Amino acid sequence: REAACKGRLKCITRERERRVLQRCFLAIQEETVEGRHFRQIEEMRRRYDDKILILEGQLAQALGDEEKAKQLIEEQVRRMEEEKRKAREAERAMKDAQKDARAARAERDKALRDRDEARAAQEEADRLRAIAERERDEAIADAKDANERAEDYKQAMVNAEQAQRTLEDLLRKKNKKIAGLQRMLVELGAESDSDAPPDERPPAFFVNEDGAKVPRPRTRKERMCMAYREAESARWELRLRKG
Repeated sequence: REAACKGRLKCITRERERRVLQRCFLAIQEETVEGRHFRQIEEMRRRYDDKILILEGQLAQALGDEEKAKQLIEEQVRRMEEEKRKAREAERAMKDAQKDARAARAERDKALRDRDEARAAQEEADRLRAIAERERDEAIADAKDANERAEDYKQAMVNAEQAQRTLEDLLRKKNKKIAGLQRMLVELGAESDSDAPPDERPPAFFVNEDGAKVPRPRTRKERMCMAYREAESARWELRLRKG
């Protein structure tokens, strides 16, 4: 414990010495930069010269040396005028410095305002650019969707036209087949199974699409009727020959 306490005390001592050295070094830096000792020496020297001048003037007045006293008073007045002049110049320089400082502050404030305005304009430009980019992306997406819908519509139109042509061809074939079957039914019904006399029956032939007449094969009933008529004609011819 004693060693720990001694080590702690040494650490505190070193820290205090370090802080004292830092303060001394800082004071030396301030003194070097500001030059206060030169101004203090100059002030002490001026006060000493003024005091010596006053004492010499008093001594000259006491000794009755009016000429010396007059010169000393003139020197004192000259020094006072010189100090006043320096004070006026210092005041003028201070006013100029204050004016320059005000102008510098005004320039700084103007620069800060310009910076804030530039930042606000930049933020507004960034916001508008973000909105424009978002709208551009939305427009691109809408255009892509529109193109896809247009392609789908074109493909649907092509498919519909193809289906329509297919249905039209199928309908045309069906109608042609139905017309042919109806014609065949009409011709078969009129010529094969008709009980009308032979002279009133329609001719036994088909009519093609080009208008040509094609004989129709005889049915069993028609062949029987033709055979009966031929047999009847033969019997009549035989009777006529015998008679």
